[in-house]
Amino acid sequence: FRRKRRLQITCSASIVDIARNAIYGHAQDAIFDVAFVERALTGHIDRVLGPTYLGYMDSLESGRDDPNVRLLSRNDRDALSGLFDSVTAQDREYSGLAPDQPIAGYFVDRILVSAAWYRVWGGGIAHIGVLTRGDARGAGYGRACVRGIAAHAIEQGLIAQYQTLCENALSLAIARSLGFEDYAARIYVRATAP
Repeated sequence: FRRKRRLQITCSASIVDIARNAIYGHAQDAIFDVAFVERALTGHIDRVLGPTYLGYMDSLESGRDDPNVRLLSRNDRDALSGLFDSVTAQDREYSGLAPDQPIAGYFVDRILVSAAWYRVWGGGIAHIGVLTRGDARGAGYGRACVRGIAAHAIEQGLIAQYQTLCENALSLAIARSLGFEDYAARIYVRATAP
């Protein structure tokens, strides 16, 4: 976890000595690098994800809401399934979507082309995810859904949190265009079993 000049490393007890020895004497810029992490933890890594952008928002600038965005209901399960079927397994995994969350959807000709939702973390953070059909990306549908679900979260008294891979330019553009405050970046490492 890196915020400005602060670097925090949290890991399981099984690799704490390996991590400590690997970073000793290295500068933050060198440590907060996927290639460094992969070298330092060779043989102990199942997967590395990142770096990821982390942004927050507690109010939205007034603007026109898109009339094609609305909160989904139980009657929209088939439309949601259709959206899921239209994207890759990796996109589904990264999105974190679960049907029991508040979900804002964008419909074009009665087809759900994008959806955004949040899961409440720690009682005050609305962790937002978004998913858009591959053939509908870049048209503003994801942005409209994120705006809609962020507004819903803020109305519920929550702070909206947006996280995406730094390499995902379209997703990062959504966060920045809506006014999410750049807060920090993360690199996730899933360690292998000891």
